[in-house]
Formats: sequence, C-alpha cells, structure tokens
Amino acid sequence: MNNDKTQGISRRQFTKLLGGMGLGVAGVGLAGPLAEAAEAEEKSQELRAKFRRIKSPIKVDEKRFKRFDGKNLTFNALPRDTGENSLGEMFHRALTKWESGWIGKDLPKTDVAHARTQMAFLWGMERMNSLTGHHGEGMENKGPLSWTGDEGEHAPHFPPPSMTDADELTKLAKIVARMSGADLVGVCRLNRNWIYSDVQRNPYVPDTPVTKKVTFEDVEKPLETDDKLVIPDDVQYAIVMGYAMNRPLIQTSPATISTAATSLGYSRMGFSSQTVAAYIRAQGYHAIPCKNGVGMSVPMAVEAGLGQDGRNGLLITPEFGPNLRLDKVLTNMPLIPDEPIDIGVYEFCRHCKKCARECPSKSLSMGERTWDGPSECTLKGVYKWQNDPKKCLAFWVENGSDCGNCIAVCPFTKGKMWAHAVTEWSIKHIPVADGIWLSLDDAFKYGERREAEEVFDIMHAAPYGLDPDKFGKTRLR
Repeated sequence: MNNDKTQGISRRQFTKLLGGMGLGVAGVGLAGPLAEAAEAEEKSQELRAKFRRIKSPIKVDEKRFKRFDGKNLTFNALPRDTGENSLGEMFHRALTKWESGWIGKDLPKTDVAHARTQMAFLWGMERMNSLTGHHGEGMENKGPLSWTGDEGEHAPHFPPPSMTDADELTKLAKIVARMSGADLVGVCRLNRNWIYSDVQRNPYVPDTPVTKKVTFEDVEKPLETDDKLVIPDDVQYAIVMGYAMNRPLIQTSPATISTAATSLGYSRMGFSSQTVAAYIRAQGYHAIPCKNGVGMSVPMAVEAGLGQDGRNGLLITPEFGPNLRLDKVLTNMPLIPDEPIDIGVYEFCRHCKKCARECPSKSLSMGERTWDGPSECTLKGVYKWQNDPKKCLAFWVENGSDCGNCIAVCPFTKGKMWAHAVTEWSIKHIPVADGIWLSLDDAFKYGERREAEEVFDIMHAAPYGLDPDKFGKTRLR
C-alpha cells in the first residue's frame, strides 16, 4: 500500500482540491470550515502514523469462527431467558423510579427534584437517537436507516458517479464525516466476517425470534425480500466514525445521568450516519447507514485504524480511550483503506484489569484472552477478552440505566496532559512498566465516581459538553 495515501490531507492540499472543484472561496464561506475539518483529519493521521502496523491485530480461528447471529445480541437474547423486554424495563425504571429519589442500584437516594433532573437529562439526550433509528428497533433498512434512501415518489434520481478517484473520494468522505459531527473517521476494506449472519426483526421479544438472513449477492442495489437483506457484492468498504462522549458525565456511572452521555453519543451518531449516507448517494454510489446494526463496530474500527479492542470489549483510541460511540456506513464508493494501529492496549490491559475490578456486574474477564466466550452472546473463534454481556445487561435492568464504569475508570479515558502522554509512550515502548501505571492511577484517584452536582459545576458549556478547545478552531474567520 502507498503510505502517502493514508497520511491525511493538509489544508494546502485540500484548498487545491477545492479549487479544482470550483469550491475554493479564500478561506471563508464553504471552504473555511471544510479546510478546518481537513486539518483535524490531518492531525489524526499524524498521530496514527506513530502507531501504524501493516496487518490487522485481530486473530481469527477459521475452524471455530462463523458470522455472529443477530438474534443472539444481548438485547435479544436476555429477553429469551427472562421473559421480559430488558431494555424496555430498564427505561421504564429510569422514567418512574426517580419519584422515590432513585438514581441507581446501591447509590444513595437523593431528593426527588434532583433525581428527576438526572432522568430528564437521560430522556432529552435520547430523543434524537429514537428519531434517527433507535438501536433497539430491529433497525436494519428501516425508516431513517433505509439502505437505499428511498423517499417515495419525490425521491431524487442520481445519475452514475462523476468522480471515481479513490484518493479524492476518501478525503472528501472524511471531511463530510467530520463536518457532520464525527470526532474520528477511518476507512477499512469491508471484512464480511463482521457482518451479522442474521438480524432479528422483533427485538426484545421473548417469543420465537423473527429473523432474516444477511447475504452478499450480485445485485444492482441493496434490497430486502421476505426472508433476507441483500448487500451488493460491490459494497467493499466501511467508513467508521467515532463520537466522543462527555467525560464528567460518564464518570457519574452508574447513576442515571451517566446514560445521558451515552444517549447523546447515539443521537449524534444517527445524524452523522444519515448525512454521510446521503452525501455518498448524491455522488452516485450505494450507502448503507448502520449505527449499531448490520455488523460489529469494534472490529471494523480496529481495521480502520481508529484503535484497539480492550479488556472491556470496547474500542480504545489514542484520543479518547474507550469514551466514544461507534458508527459505520458501508459503501461501494472507491476508497483508500487506513492501516490498523498498535498503541499497546493488549499489553496494558493484560496487566491493568481495572475495568474488571470496578465492574458492578462482574461481567468482565479477569483472565487472559481466549477463543470462546461464556454464552451465545459472544463471538466465538476470535482471540479476545471474552466477557459476559448477559450479566452486564441484567445489571442495567436492575440499575434502571446503563453502566459505563468500564469506560469511566479506564486509564486511557483521561484528558490530555503531559503526564498522560508519558504514560501512553511507556505503555507502547516499555510494557514491563505497565503494572506501575495502574498503582499510580489509583493513587491519583483517577476513575473515582463523580456526583452529578459536581458535574453541573464543571460542565463545559460547549456542544455535546466537550472541551471548548475542541471546537475553538471551527469558527469562520
């Protein structure tokens, strides 16, 4: 692979590209924010250049592996065990138990007005997630997440592509992703291993699941039949996007208000996923917006060079640790894949175990990586930390909101400062010292749970509650 094509794009290069397209406007109007988005992507690629590796770090045992069946997603599987809509019950508790001052299992009750405020944060941040394709509605190819973008008789008909250069199309797709809200964006060649073999059309229903196969076939466009969802064979790429979450809110976990950070991440995901898909279709190509559906986000993100999978089963990135949500858009648009990176996660997680130690459901493994997990909800035949998602979700239901302890306490979740940079360098280059950093992490009281009152005092009054400096350069000049 030509590494020059994976190093991002500088502002000067992008201005030249815009000029060739008739869009260069002297740094104002359209070109200003576009160039800023290009600069953000360039910085991301410069960081990743330090950690690139040629080969994917994911190990697959072909004799054991088979594509994951969507009916065994935990949100579908646990209801089969319990006879109740698990996620529905969780939200029901969140929306009703505040009247007694409840903010979470084993957490001290608070006054009713404060508990209601926590619930209101959760409900408000969840709203756009519901409107843009809730991950709990058997969402593949439904409503806002249509695989073809059909809008009835008034749907526009876009002619065949005018641009076919993969280098230019990659740069522009990443700009669109960032302008629509993504904090990270990478591209991988679509690995069909990570696409679900089936999806369930009646999620959370304890009765016999209604499923459809997901197949790849030589068809003109994505389609759905009575018994299957069909992805065209020429859909060969995934654009994977990451959305940072508010760190102080996550640190209140497992209190009700911590779910607001998660819900806002999903809400942003829905807007961006559909924006990127609409852009690709207008360029004349197929686009399948996924959010949490269609396939597994973490291995796609690993292969797109965004980070590595950790002990907690989440993607760990150099910028945000595991404190982000993931989304992907599948497409046949010609793209240049990014290369995977190695930031020392496997070595560090092997020694750290802090997420497993602080997991209230004890669903995270304290052992080594293995090929097989404890239930049908885990992906067999892939060498990773095999956790117990049923225990995790059961705690969510009992808690009345989700839990992000494994994100909040992760040493990679910290904000940026020089000491953290030193730690990250050591993790990568001096793995024998990994055990020392956990002791220091505890000594400095990183990962201790915050109270919501403290969060309200320190919350950044910026979009998505993120660090204002993150958006400081996006103003027009």
